[in-house]
Amino acid sequence: TIATAFPDVEIRLIGSDTVNAQSQLKDLRNVRFLGEIPYRRLPEQLAAFSVCIIPFRITELTLATNPVKVYEYLSAGKPVVAVDLPELRSMDHLISRCLSAQDFVEAVQGALEEVDPQRQQARMQFAAEQTWEQRATKLILALGDSSIEPLVSVVIVTCNNLS
Repeated sequence: TIATAFPDVEIRLIGSDTVNAQSQLKDLRNVRFLGEIPYRRLPEQLAAFSVCIIPFRITELTLATNPVKVYEYLSAGKPVVAVDLPELRSMDHLISRCLSAQDFVEAVQGALEEVDPQRQQARMQFAAEQTWEQRATKLILALGDSSIEPLVSVVIVTCNNLS
């Protein structure tokens, strides 16, 4: 849908083609399948992107997924257009989540037209704050007062060995 809506835009697909998309999209001249790329070479690809997409098919597995690539995209300040994954809802101020193919195309159009450096900075700032240390701190705070030790019961099963 995106390839036909934006025939003058090159669409780069990176990763293993597990759904045989290359044969299904072979007639679309603006779609390039780059295959697997070493992780160290991904930043040069990301730098060239105008818009980053998360076009996951909605399944039980993807509904429980927090796609790490969104943080990579945001760290580069790139506009992100994604399907409606629950884990992305907290990022609505930074990304576009879409409910339909038409919404997806419209969001890509908007992202291609974006020229707001403040949005780019906001995305980069958010990504910079997404550290394991920050997440651990939030978890500790959510658990409440850590000075109260939890009650613990220990049961040791033994036979004729009470001591």
